[in-house]
Amino acid sequence: MVMQLIRSGTSGGLIKYFLFGIVGLSVGGLALMDVRGVLQGKNVGGNDVTRIGEETISISSFDRTVRRALEQYRIAPDQAYRLGLVDEILSGQIRTYLLKQEAKDKGFELSKAAMAKRVAEIIQPNMRSGQTLQQALEELLQRQGMSEDEFVSALKREIAGEYLMQAVRSGYSFDEDALAEELFKFQNQTRDIQAIFFADKDIEAAETATEEQLKNLYESVKSHRYKIPEYRKIKIAIFDPKNIDINVEVSAEEVNKAYNDNQDRFIIGETVILSQSLVDTPEQAKSIHDEVQAGKSLKEAVVLVTGSEDKYYEERDFDVLSMIPEMAEAIDGLEEGAVTTPVKTMLGYHVVRLDRREASKVSPLEDVQKEIEEALIQEKRDEEIYKIFQEIDESLDRGISFEDLANEEIYPLTIKTIEPFDQAGLNEKGEQGLGLISEEDKKEVLEISYELAANETSLLQEIPSGMIAAFKLEKVMPETYKPFKDVKKELAEKYVSDRKHANNFEVVAKHLAELGTGGSNFEGLARENNKGIMNYKEIGLSGELPSPLNSENADSRPAIFQTAIGGYEMIDLGDQFALIRISGYTVPEITQDDNIQKAIEAVAQNLDSEMEDDAFLMYLTTLAEQKKPSVNNRLLKQVYDKAPQQ
Repeated sequence: MVMQLIRSGTSGGLIKYFLFGIVGLSVGGLALMDVRGVLQGKNVGGNDVTRIGEETISISSFDRTVRRALEQYRIAPDQAYRLGLVDEILSGQIRTYLLKQEAKDKGFELSKAAMAKRVAEIIQPNMRSGQTLQQALEELLQRQGMSEDEFVSALKREIAGEYLMQAVRSGYSFDEDALAEELFKFQNQTRDIQAIFFADKDIEAAETATEEQLKNLYESVKSHRYKIPEYRKIKIAIFDPKNIDINVEVSAEEVNKAYNDNQDRFIIGETVILSQSLVDTPEQAKSIHDEVQAGKSLKEAVVLVTGSEDKYYEERDFDVLSMIPEMAEAIDGLEEGAVTTPVKTMLGYHVVRLDRREASKVSPLEDVQKEIEEALIQEKRDEEIYKIFQEIDESLDRGISFEDLANEEIYPLTIKTIEPFDQAGLNEKGEQGLGLISEEDKKEVLEISYELAANETSLLQEIPSGMIAAFKLEKVMPETYKPFKDVKKELAEKYVSDRKHANNFEVVAKHLAELGTGGSNFEGLARENNKGIMNYKEIGLSGELPSPLNSENADSRPAIFQTAIGGYEMIDLGDQFALIRISGYTVPEITQDDNIQKAIEAVAQNLDSEMEDDAFLMYLTTLAEQKKPSVNNRLLKQVYDKAPQQ
């Protein structure tokens, strides 16, 4: 049974989809409120964690949501509380309740077809072969520890939020054209500059450093310049269940018992038997419908309009929950024998006759026998493998080595040694040191390796690729630094270089001050220093800067665009300074040129989306002010604020 949970957890897609509906909605919630700081918890009962309007969320219900949300991240609830994640989840819950209540106040009601469509969208991608939608749903609910009512309620809140978001966003309007044009001009403006460069190498030799100065410099820079990181060497024992030959059988009695004990898992949902025409044009569909209304049978109408029976399909079975939404909505409430008006779907244009409805029923044993046998065999095999898991873990816990375990035939272990690597996964040469590990496993292996103590061995665990392995920390090479004597010459050169750069700064800063007070002019300054003036045209807010203005860590662009036209500024380029003058600028004209108009449209689209998002957040804030949700912070602290050892 344990292995079933391990195996089902790898699918992940459906779980993540649902959790995004819970955790993802917290973004808007955080914009509305600071759960611990703003909401004081008044009017919240002793076992309720929050009150939103007339509704409350009990601590037991909220705790289930928290644990479902945190399960895939392997974070304990108390740790999540300290990190603020519990507050995020609660904010998301409050937001969904606010939106659901607002939808109800506005008279918004979800149709059965809309709910069926959303359930099918969530369930279908994760259905196994031969599995019904109901079975897949029950499997999901079992994994999540969730009742069907809880699932439906959460889904209704999510859909209500989506519809309200669309309504608010679509109803927001502003004169975006003028603003988009101004933004286009701003984003595409350019500057022309003139520059004089003053190189550090042209500064007269600076004084050399004393031994004491070099040692002080070493101490100040060693942590980021000369640090040798901690390296770790690990050994991995990989266990592959596929290499174990386990023969298990199931009896007819076991199959019968599983069938009888799990009748609800084999229920076939409501089925409808439909006859229909499917044509390519709305005109044909309307003509077929008119002929039926005039007294002809659906088949006769199809033949009359299309000239053949090829577009007629008689008495086909459909599972109601998995039907195309437009079809499901069209037959909702339709009486047996009645015909729909033309229905448009992605397949074409339908005219549908409801022949009959068949209520939910349990699949006969012969239809599901193979599925039951396979499930029982897999379950028995998983249980046998889990026993071997336990035996290996117990052996590792007793200190038995990987090699000794691998020598026993019943434990097919593959042992690999990973040579020393740092927390970035690099070896001592600065190269990738985890070459034996797949890309999807590297992050996990790094985390495990740096959680182990020296000579400690982990238990078997599954990592992202599905590989099952145990890890042993063989060796730790502590963090250290390059010795002073090895870097003394480099430090001496750096000291002189730094002094030259500082002296150069004083020279250029003096020139900048003179230019700013009118004591000198740009051309005269260049002549006095025997330097040329470089001209750079049309430097934009984005794009590549010309060399050497593109020097790493240089703030060239801000300096250029934050200086007034005709103004002066200096830019530190690392090994030299640039003294610049803003000599001109250009702002693009708005014309009917196709390229310009397309660019403005792109700006407008981004602007529209951003403004709509702001409008929706304002709407949420208004709802929060109206409903005044409150939070029982005392109860949250009591339940989740526990010491790490607890």
